[in-house]
Amino acid sequence: MRSPVYFLIFSTSFLVVPQVSSAETCRDGVDNVFTVNSFGNDNLPVTVRDVVIRVNDIYNKPSCHNNKVNIRMPGYFHIMGGQVIVPRDFDLINRRAIVRATISVGNKVICDKGAGGMFFIPNKLCRFRISTFVPPEICGVLQRKGTHTLEELWREVHFNSTQELPPSPSFLGISLLDILKGEYRIKLELTIDGERVLRLTMPSDNAPMQWGL
Repeated sequence: MRSPVYFLIFSTSFLVVPQVSSAETCRDGVDNVFTVNSFGNDNLPVTVRDVVIRVNDIYNKPSCHNNKVNIRMPGYFHIMGGQVIVPRDFDLINRRAIVRATISVGNKVICDKGAGGMFFIPNKLCRFRISTFVPPEICGVLQRKGTHTLEELWREVHFNSTQELPPSPSFLGISLLDILKGEYRIKLELTIDGERVLRLTMPSDNAPMQWGL
């Protein structure tokens, strides 16, 4: 399964395998972890709370740069826990359940509220139907009223909490992260039939997060 809460993931990862200093330490489950949470959701119905993700490289070793989490592609996300709180039933499989991304690296804008911010960034990387990358069985659970957990997904749909990240997208044969590696800020917004239902940040404090360093 490919996922950008999962989100997102998915459309923004432009990674290469870096060289790591032998002096660097990366404690598994400590330094290579980030959290995803809702933000500004006082008036929005759906809440994402403390989704913890552990990041490993393609060799399944902890992935850090300067002792901080560093996302690489290919690589792995290990989803360790969290909750999605849904106050009423929604339809995530609806063609109008749309994710819009706002993504920057340094002073460069990659996605701006669902639109590509650079000439080589297609809009489809910044604005997409949630059902195009979250499988129907997962949507079927998360769209129901209730407080949803990782344990529930394991029980109901045999969800695999280890998600493999694909290789970096490329442009004219060049890995995009060769151009765009650095410290990212990511915000995601979900609308359903025009209603804004969720906003979240990666990581939860909207601090810069390292990609491909």
